[in-house]
Amino acid sequence: MVSSFNGEIFYYWAVSLDNFQNRSQLSIGLLSKFEIVANLTFFRCFLFGFFTLFNFLYFCLVVFEIDNIELNFGENKILKAVYLKAETGKITGIFGRNGSGKSSLMRIIFGSLKPKNKLFRIDGKVFSKNPYRSGIVKFLPQNNFLPNNFLLAEIFEIFQVDWAEFRFLFDTFSKYEHYKINELSGGEIRLVQAYLITKSQAELLLLDEPFSHISPIHIEKLKKIILQEKQKKAIIATDHLFREILEIADDLYLLKEGFSHRIVSEENLQFHGYLR
Repeated sequence: MVSSFNGEIFYYWAVSLDNFQNRSQLSIGLLSKFEIVANLTFFRCFLFGFFTLFNFLYFCLVVFEIDNIELNFGENKILKAVYLKAETGKITGIFGRNGSGKSSLMRIIFGSLKPKNKLFRIDGKVFSKNPYRSGIVKFLPQNNFLPNNFLLAEIFEIFQVDWAEFRFLFDTFSKYEHYKINELSGGEIRLVQAYLITKSQAELLLLDEPFSHISPIHIEKLKKIILQEKQKKAIIATDHLFREILEIADDLYLLKEGFSHRIVSEENLQFHGYLR
Protein backbone atom coordinates (compact mmCIF):
# COMPACT_ATOMS: atom_id res chain seq x y z
CA MET A 1 0.00 0.00 0.00
CA VAL A 2 2.87 2.39 0.72
CA SER A 3 4.24 2.07 -2.79
CA SER A 4 0.99 3.46 -4.25
CA PHE A 5 1.79 6.87 -2.77
CA ASN A 6 3.73 8.69 -5.47
CA GLY A 7 6.29 11.43 -5.06
CA GLU A 8 3.74 14.20 -5.51
CA ILE A 9 1.83 13.16 -2.41
CA PHE A 10 4.99 12.96 -0.34
CA TYR A 11 5.99 16.36 -1.71
CA TYR A 12 2.63 17.83 -0.72
CA TRP A 13 2.90 16.37 2.78
CA ALA A 14 6.41 17.79 3.16
CA VAL A 15 5.06 21.27 2.45
CA SER A 16 2.12 20.69 4.79
CA LEU A 17 4.47 19.73 7.60
CA ASP A 18 6.33 22.99 7.23
CA ASN A 19 3.07 24.93 7.29
CA PHE A 20 2.02 23.01 10.41
CA GLN A 21 5.28 24.11 12.03
CA ASN A 22 4.33 27.76 11.53
CA ARG A 23 6.48 28.15 8.47
CA SER A 24 3.63 29.07 6.15
CA GLN A 25 5.46 32.21 5.04
CA LEU A 26 8.28 30.17 3.63
CA SER A 27 7.62 29.57 -0.04
CA ILE A 28 8.11 26.14 -1.48
CA GLY A 29 10.86 27.50 -3.67
CA LEU A 30 12.99 28.22 -0.61
CA LEU A 31 12.93 24.64 0.62
CA SER A 32 16.36 23.24 0.19
CA LYS A 33 16.90 19.97 -1.58
CA PHE A 34 18.12 18.51 1.68
CA GLU A 35 14.92 19.47 3.50
CA ILE A 36 12.75 17.91 0.81
CA VAL A 37 14.71 14.66 0.83
CA ALA A 38 14.66 14.55 4.62
CA ASN A 39 10.92 15.13 4.71
CA LEU A 40 10.30 12.54 2.01
CA THR A 41 12.40 10.00 3.93
CA PHE A 42 10.58 10.78 7.16
CA PHE A 43 7.16 10.34 5.59
CA ARG A 44 8.14 7.17 3.78
CA CYS A 45 9.20 5.69 7.13
CA PHE A 46 6.11 7.04 8.82
CA LEU A 47 3.75 5.67 6.18
CA PHE A 48 5.50 2.32 6.09
CA GLY A 49 5.12 1.95 9.86
CA PHE A 50 1.56 3.21 9.85
CA PHE A 51 0.31 0.94 7.08
CA THR A 52 2.23 -2.04 8.42
CA LEU A 53 0.39 -1.61 11.71
CA PHE A 54 -2.90 -0.95 9.91
CA ASN A 55 -2.55 -4.06 7.76
CA PHE A 56 -1.73 -6.18 10.80
CA LEU A 57 -4.71 -4.92 12.80
CA TYR A 58 -7.17 -4.92 9.92
CA PHE A 59 -6.27 -7.94 7.86
CA CYS A 60 -5.42 -10.18 10.85
CA LEU A 61 -8.77 -9.57 12.49
CA VAL A 62 -10.89 -12.62 11.65
CA VAL A 63 -14.54 -13.13 12.63
CA PHE A 64 -15.89 -16.67 12.94
CA GLU A 65 -19.63 -17.29 13.13
CA ILE A 66 -21.44 -20.58 13.60
CA ASP A 67 -25.17 -20.34 13.00
CA ASN A 68 -28.37 -22.38 12.73
CA ILE A 69 -26.87 -25.39 14.48
CA GLU A 70 -29.19 -28.33 14.98
CA LEU A 71 -28.05 -31.60 16.51
CA ASN A 72 -30.12 -34.66 17.29
CA PHE A 73 -29.12 -37.93 18.92
CA GLY A 74 -31.99 -40.13 17.86
CA GLU A 75 -35.17 -38.51 19.15
CA ASN A 76 -33.22 -36.37 21.59
CA LYS A 77 -32.73 -32.81 20.34
CA ILE A 78 -29.46 -31.54 21.83
CA LEU A 79 -29.04 -28.30 19.89
CA LYS A 80 -32.01 -26.60 18.26
CA ALA A 81 -30.98 -23.13 17.14
CA VAL A 82 -27.49 -22.13 18.22
CA TYR A 83 -25.51 -19.08 17.16
CA LEU A 84 -21.97 -18.35 18.29
CA LYS A 85 -19.44 -15.71 17.34
CA ALA A 86 -15.70 -15.57 17.97
CA GLU A 87 -13.10 -13.15 16.70
CA THR A 88 -9.41 -12.46 16.79
CA GLY A 89 -8.40 -10.71 20.00
CA LYS A 90 -11.29 -12.06 22.04
CA ILE A 91 -12.11 -15.07 24.19
CA THR A 92 -15.63 -16.41 23.85
CA GLY A 93 -16.84 -18.34 26.88
CA ILE A 94 -19.57 -20.98 26.79
CA PHE A 95 -21.61 -21.95 29.84
CA GLY A 96 -24.19 -24.66 30.25
CA ARG A 97 -25.29 -27.52 32.45
CA ASN A 98 -23.98 -31.03 31.91
CA GLY A 99 -25.62 -32.44 28.80
CA SER A 100 -26.44 -29.04 27.34
CA GLY A 101 -24.26 -29.71 24.30
CA LYS A 102 -21.10 -27.68 24.98
CA SER A 103 -18.65 -30.41 23.93
CA SER A 104 -20.84 -31.37 20.97
CA LEU A 105 -20.83 -27.75 19.84
CA MET A 106 -17.03 -27.70 20.02
CA ARG A 107 -16.83 -30.86 17.91
CA ILE A 108 -19.24 -29.42 15.36
CA ILE A 109 -17.14 -26.29 14.98
CA PHE A 110 -14.00 -28.41 14.75
CA GLY A 111 -15.58 -30.59 12.09
CA SER A 112 -15.45 -34.00 13.78
CA LEU A 113 -19.20 -34.18 14.49
CA LYS A 114 -21.77 -33.75 11.75
CA PRO A 115 -24.98 -32.02 12.88
CA LYS A 116 -28.36 -31.98 11.22
CA ASN A 117 -27.74 -28.41 10.17
CA LYS A 118 -25.06 -25.75 10.50
CA LEU A 119 -23.75 -22.62 8.82
CA PHE A 120 -20.11 -21.66 9.32
CA ARG A 121 -18.95 -18.23 8.22
CA ILE A 122 -15.54 -16.56 8.22
CA ASP A 123 -15.61 -12.79 7.84
CA GLY A 124 -19.19 -13.04 6.63
CA LYS A 125 -18.45 -15.60 3.92
CA VAL A 126 -19.75 -19.15 4.07
CA PHE A 127 -16.95 -21.63 4.77
CA SER A 128 -17.90 -25.06 3.44
CA LYS A 129 -14.59 -26.89 3.95
CA ASN A 130 -13.89 -29.09 6.94
CA PRO A 131 -12.35 -26.68 9.48
CA TYR A 132 -9.79 -29.04 11.04
CA ARG A 133 -8.62 -30.35 7.67
CA SER A 134 -8.07 -26.79 6.50
CA GLY A 135 -5.77 -26.17 9.48
CA ILE A 136 -7.52 -23.02 10.69
CA VAL A 137 -8.71 -24.57 13.96
CA LYS A 138 -7.21 -26.60 16.81
CA PHE A 139 -9.32 -28.44 19.38
CA LEU A 140 -8.53 -29.36 22.98
CA PRO A 141 -10.91 -32.24 23.78
CA GLN A 142 -11.57 -33.56 27.25
CA ASN A 143 -9.87 -36.88 26.54
CA ASN A 144 -6.11 -37.48 26.32
CA PHE A 145 -4.99 -37.28 22.68
CA LEU A 146 -1.23 -37.62 23.27
CA PRO A 147 0.47 -40.96 22.44
CA ASN A 148 1.64 -42.59 25.66
CA ASN A 149 4.88 -44.06 24.28
CA PHE A 150 6.39 -40.72 23.18
CA LEU A 151 8.83 -38.69 25.26
CA LEU A 152 7.60 -35.32 26.46
CA ALA A 153 10.26 -33.39 24.53
CA GLU A 154 9.37 -35.36 21.37
CA ILE A 155 5.73 -34.34 21.71
CA PHE A 156 6.70 -30.66 21.68
CA GLU A 157 8.80 -31.24 18.57
CA ILE A 158 5.90 -32.98 16.82
CA PHE A 159 3.54 -30.12 17.64
CA GLN A 160 6.21 -27.56 16.70
CA VAL A 161 5.95 -25.84 20.06
CA ASP A 162 9.00 -24.52 21.93
CA TRP A 163 9.89 -26.99 24.67
CA ALA A 164 12.47 -24.64 26.22
CA GLU A 165 9.87 -21.89 26.64
CA PHE A 166 7.42 -24.29 28.29
CA ARG A 167 10.14 -25.59 30.60
CA PHE A 168 11.00 -22.00 31.56
CA LEU A 169 7.37 -21.13 32.34
CA PHE A 170 6.72 -24.40 34.19
CA ASP A 171 10.11 -25.21 35.66
CA THR A 172 8.89 -28.29 37.53
CA PHE A 173 8.66 -30.02 34.13
CA SER A 174 12.41 -29.74 33.49
CA LYS A 175 12.98 -33.15 35.04
CA TYR A 176 10.35 -34.70 32.74
CA GLU A 177 12.13 -34.06 29.43
CA HIS A 178 12.88 -37.76 28.92
CA TYR A 179 9.69 -39.02 30.55
CA LYS A 180 7.02 -40.72 28.49
CA ILE A 181 3.53 -39.26 28.53
CA ASN A 182 2.13 -42.15 30.54
CA GLU A 183 4.65 -41.43 33.29
CA LEU A 184 3.08 -38.03 34.01
CA SER A 185 0.12 -37.41 36.30
CA GLY A 186 -3.32 -36.65 34.87
CA GLY A 187 -3.03 -32.96 35.78
CA GLU A 188 0.43 -32.69 34.21
CA ILE A 189 -0.78 -34.29 31.00
CA ARG A 190 -3.73 -31.91 30.90
CA LEU A 191 -1.47 -28.90 31.28
CA VAL A 192 0.77 -30.11 28.46
CA GLN A 193 -2.25 -30.67 26.21
CA ALA A 194 -3.74 -27.25 26.95
CA TYR A 195 -0.39 -25.55 26.37
CA LEU A 196 0.26 -27.33 23.05
CA ILE A 197 -3.13 -26.34 21.63
CA THR A 198 -2.98 -22.79 22.98
CA LYS A 199 0.48 -22.21 21.47
CA SER A 200 -0.42 -23.72 18.10
CA GLN A 201 -0.50 -21.60 14.95
CA ALA A 202 -4.24 -22.05 14.34
CA GLU A 203 -6.44 -18.98 13.92
CA LEU A 204 -9.25 -20.44 16.02
CA LEU A 205 -8.79 -22.39 19.27
CA LEU A 206 -11.45 -24.57 20.88
CA LEU A 207 -10.67 -25.28 24.53
CA ASP A 208 -12.92 -27.84 26.21
CA GLU A 209 -12.20 -27.93 29.95
CA PRO A 210 -8.67 -26.46 29.70
CA PHE A 211 -8.34 -26.06 33.49
CA SER A 212 -9.65 -29.48 34.45
CA HIS A 213 -7.41 -31.39 36.92
CA ILE A 214 -4.71 -28.68 36.77
CA SER A 215 -3.25 -27.26 39.99
CA PRO A 216 -4.36 -23.71 40.94
CA ILE A 217 -0.89 -22.21 40.45
CA HIS A 218 -0.66 -23.69 36.97
CA ILE A 219 -4.19 -22.51 36.15
CA GLU A 220 -3.12 -18.92 36.82
CA LYS A 221 -0.10 -19.26 34.54
CA LEU A 222 -2.18 -20.93 31.83
CA LYS A 223 -4.77 -18.13 31.95
CA LYS A 224 -2.03 -15.56 31.37
CA ILE A 225 -0.78 -17.54 28.37
CA ILE A 226 -4.29 -17.79 26.93
CA LEU A 227 -4.76 -14.04 27.35
CA GLN A 228 -1.47 -13.43 25.53
CA GLU A 229 -2.36 -15.78 22.68
CA LYS A 230 -5.78 -14.22 22.13
CA GLN A 231 -4.07 -11.16 20.66
CA LYS A 232 -3.50 -13.13 17.45
CA LYS A 233 -6.20 -15.79 17.67
CA ALA A 234 -9.90 -16.28 18.29
CA ILE A 235 -10.54 -18.52 21.29
CA ILE A 236 -13.67 -20.38 22.38
CA ALA A 237 -13.49 -21.94 25.85
CA THR A 238 -15.71 -23.77 28.27
CA ASP A 239 -14.98 -25.21 31.71
CA HIS A 240 -16.91 -26.38 34.75
CA LEU A 241 -14.65 -23.98 36.67
CA PHE A 242 -16.88 -21.18 35.39
CA ARG A 243 -15.20 -18.47 37.47
CA GLU A 244 -11.98 -19.01 35.51
CA ILE A 245 -13.88 -18.52 32.26
CA LEU A 246 -15.68 -15.44 33.61
CA GLU A 247 -12.33 -13.91 34.48
CA ILE A 248 -10.78 -14.19 31.01
CA ALA A 249 -13.75 -14.12 28.61
CA ASP A 250 -14.69 -11.08 26.53
CA ASP A 251 -17.98 -12.52 25.26
CA LEU A 252 -20.24 -15.10 26.89
CA TYR A 253 -22.93 -17.50 25.73
CA LEU A 254 -25.15 -19.87 27.68
CA LEU A 255 -26.50 -23.09 26.19
CA LYS A 256 -29.91 -23.88 27.64
CA GLU A 257 -32.59 -26.22 26.33
CA GLY A 258 -30.90 -26.36 22.93
CA PHE A 259 -30.66 -22.61 22.42
CA SER A 260 -27.79 -20.15 22.80
CA HIS A 261 -28.28 -17.05 24.93
CA ARG A 262 -25.99 -14.03 24.84
CA ILE A 263 -24.76 -13.24 28.36
CA VAL A 264 -23.73 -9.69 29.26
CA SER A 265 -23.47 -10.00 33.04
CA GLU A 266 -23.36 -12.48 35.89
CA GLU A 267 -26.94 -11.46 36.65
CA ASN A 268 -27.95 -12.94 33.27
CA LEU A 269 -26.59 -16.29 34.40
CA GLN A 270 -28.70 -16.04 37.53
CA PHE A 271 -31.75 -15.07 35.49
CA HIS A 272 -31.38 -18.16 33.31
CA GLY A 273 -30.89 -20.37 36.35
CA TYR A 274 -27.26 -21.24 35.72
CA LEU A 275 -26.19 -19.53 38.94
CA ARG A 276 -28.15 -19.38 42.14
